[in-house]
Amino acid sequence: MSTTFNTKKFWQGTNFWVALALLIAGLWSSFSAEIGNTLTGFITGIPAVVFAVRQLVKSGTIDFNRWLNSANTWNYLAQIITVIFGAQYAEILPNLQGLVEAIGAGNLQGIIAAVFSLGTMIYYWIRDRNAGNLETA
Repeated sequence: MSTTFNTKKFWQGTNFWVALALLIAGLWSSFSAEIGNTLTGFITGIPAVVFAVRQLVKSGTIDFNRWLNSANTWNYLAQIITVIFGAQYAEILPNLQGLVEAIGAGNLQGIIAAVFSLGTMIYYWIRDRNAGNLETA
């Protein structure tokens, strides 16, 4: 029985370069005018969508469990949410990822904690939006 190891360096993978490009474009957009933000969001949002779908189907079969447990998927989803809704909404992703992991592991405590955390964030977003304190994208 033989074992094979992935000998590629982290910087030789496609996902590293996509993440780096999204980071650079995201930094660039934060210092631009409104039209620059829109264009940059479009330019970075399209590859994020394409690579999120690629991440889902790259093994030849669609496995949502594997897809949701991939760090690359959450990277792409964060970019997509930031482009569509604004950066303030991307902070929900770590809690959402924790909920997915807790459900996958059958961890009831983790599920309850994640649900309360998500519920709190959503409550304050709704409250602040109704009070006029939250900017919309």
